[in-house]
Amino acid sequence: MPTDGPQRGFLRQFMSGVLGAEMVSLAFNTDSTALFVSVQHPGEGGTLEAPMSSWPDGNQPPRPSVVVAWSESGKAIGEA
Repeated sequence: MPTDGPQRGFLRQFMSGVLGAEMVSLAFNTDSTALFVSVQHPGEGGTLEAPMSSWPDGNQPPRPSVVVAWSESGKAIGEA
């Protein structure tokens, strides 16, 4: 969230997590154009008989993964 300038306090949702999961271990690459995020415990609270998630590929059981979000503009993530 910007803390100064004209965008100060203007919050935008950047990423959503998988049901029952924790989004953890966020890490940027060296020029901040990519963000790596670990998806931990996807579908936690479900069972094999009644799964809450089929993350990441639509198959069972759900599995932890690492995802990456990147900037197609070449600018740092969060820059306009």
